[in-house]
Amino acid sequence: MLKRRMLIMCIISTMLALSIGISAKADEVQTFINKENGVKFEFTSEHFVKPWITDENQIKERTSDISKGIFDAYAKSKTNNLENIDKYLKSQGFDIINPAGIIEDSVSDEVNIYEPSVYYDPATGLYVLNASFKWKRDSGGIPYWRYDFNAPGSVGGLDGIGLWIGNPAGITLRSNMYLVTYDYNLSQYKTSTPWNWNQYGVAFKSQDKCWYDNVPGLYNYNWDSGTLVVWISVSGTGSTYLKTTLGHDWNTTQLQSVSISSSGLSFSFGTGNNYWQGTSLPYTWSR
Repeated sequence: MLKRRMLIMCIISTMLALSIGISAKADEVQTFINKENGVKFEFTSEHFVKPWITDENQIKERTSDISKGIFDAYAKSKTNNLENIDKYLKSQGFDIINPAGIIEDSVSDEVNIYEPSVYYDPATGLYVLNASFKWKRDSGGIPYWRYDFNAPGSVGGLDGIGLWIGNPAGITLRSNMYLVTYDYNLSQYKTSTPWNWNQYGVAFKSQDKCWYDNVPGLYNYNWDSGTLVVWISVSGTGSTYLKTTLGHDWNTTQLQSVSISSSGLSFSFGTGNNYWQGTSLPYTWSR
């Protein structure tokens, strides 16, 4: 009688999970096996294991919509940009693996280059990686990028930002990758085509420009801050290392190439010393 009751409870719990239609990460799964007939149930008390969006067109639609939501969430505030991303994704049912946090870069003291954030989407079974940067202000509130030009126009050559994935075994990057940079007023400038990418990460580049903005009466800049998203599928376990790298130049110096390999992600520049690149401290993702 006790075994029968246990079996009935397992079946009811499984049916309840199916009716709810939500998901969970594999490491949260509990396994129950009925010894009499060998039937195995895998579920948690709250979540059903399998993603419920499996059609590729629906996955593309969801990842596109969520990416747009990330960029819009970032633009809601000049002070809580990354926290807004956390709140938005949590409201969409995502699990926060590594939340947003201010981890300054290891080279330049002019910009915050943030440790990548990691989120899991139970609906699709995919993860989204988020890498961001934001220029600091001096004691008078002037952004440090203002010191790199004397007139409106392009500020040197192209700027670049990249996300490095160390030890990518079991990780597959999907083709839907985006970069959005923001000006001082949080208007968006989207780049949908990566400059270069492989299993070790992705890099974007675009021209940073400045102009005089009558409101609020100062120069504006289309790379005042920025955030990129990369969607990935994951299988197996491992320890993966994530870093954000930003490359900036001015005057006549030009961004020329990017290297993405097992040893890291690095930009190279042309002649002159009017450039720098900074890399965030690593996030170690044990999965």
